[in-house]
Amino acid sequence: MRLVKFLRNQGLYLIGSLVLSISLFVYVSSTNQGSQNNQIQQQNNSGNFLSSLASQRKAKVNLPLQLDVNDIRYFVTGAPESVTVQLSGPSALVTAAVNTKNFEVYANLRDLTLGNHTVALKVRGLSKDISFQIIPSKISINLAQRATRNIPVKVQYNTENIADGYDIGNAKSSIQTVQITGAAEQVARVQQVVAQLAIPNNTKKTINQRVQLQALDSNGNLVDVVMTPQITNVTLPITPGNGKKSVPVQLKAIGSNANGYTLTANVNEVSLFGKQQVLNTIKQVIVQVDVSGITTNTTKKVDIQSFEGVKQFEPTTIMVNIQPKATQTSTDSSTSSTSSASSASSSSSINNKSSTSSIDGKSAVSHDENVSNDSAQVTTKNNK
Repeated sequence: MRLVKFLRNQGLYLIGSLVLSISLFVYVSSTNQGSQNNQIQQQNNSGNFLSSLASQRKAKVNLPLQLDVNDIRYFVTGAPESVTVQLSGPSALVTAAVNTKNFEVYANLRDLTLGNHTVALKVRGLSKDISFQIIPSKISINLAQRATRNIPVKVQYNTENIADGYDIGNAKSSIQTVQITGAAEQVARVQQVVAQLAIPNNTKKTINQRVQLQALDSNGNLVDVVMTPQITNVTLPITPGNGKKSVPVQLKAIGSNANGYTLTANVNEVSLFGKQQVLNTIKQVIVQVDVSGITTNTTKKVDIQSFEGVKQFEPTTIMVNIQPKATQTSTDSSTSSTSSASSASSSSSINNKSSTSSIDGKSAVSHDENVSNDSAQVTTKNNK
């Protein structure tokens, strides 16, 4: 029995040892495989990097041109604002240079005298492994003595484009004075700095514009200088002003039995002077004439009074003839039955009707009939 028990224990030990050995083998194999994979990946990455360095690339980039000069004393003209640089070299380096633009193109002007010069352009800050070509490789410049002045801004515009009857106010610029800088000779040429407004034809409202300033010489030509600031905002008030308008006169009888009279005036229309905005709303002038108590043919002097928005009428006085309709009918009947002697007498009476004349610009009247003064109430009708 002891022998059987011993054999059984030995068998268990052998089985356990076998399982443990297999587990250790699997672990070691997987570890070795992972290490090999990492080595292969590192080799691949290193190969890609070296391949990137080994491949070549060409590219173009635009850069601002830097001027090495004493810009407190000197002013440079003729130099371009930017240049093109053609790069060639390892792909990774060229790509980095294009993306970062961590290099610059410059012209060394510090050792030059005043006058015209041709200067070769140079590059700094670029990797030595990248070859380059600057386009253009040389520039022609003028080096002049620097000057600065302050000049007031003037606003200019064409008044012919303002609608008739509208008033123009004082133009206001947001910039009162500008500083001009440039070559001393060019700065001396500047006579004025103007803001030229562009006004549409028949303008009837206030203008607000953002305007580019211009430096001009005595002949109105542009001068090549730098202005600070270069833009101004201009406001030009345009409001309805004084104008003239002619409108018809309408006579209206008021008082007792107003419909029993015929009214006629010595003018068919009057001229109005005043604010254009008000004149535009007036369609006609209604003159009210009081006919109360009038029984015979009568001429009245009617003053047309100014009212708000209308400064003056022309004429200021009109003559209105008032004829009762009953008298007119009776006169017509009498005329058909009278003798030639009566006709002569009637003709003599007609010749005595009133007449008008002008004295010192005021209406006056001389007459032999019943003539009285009356004031007119003036009303307006708005245009629909």
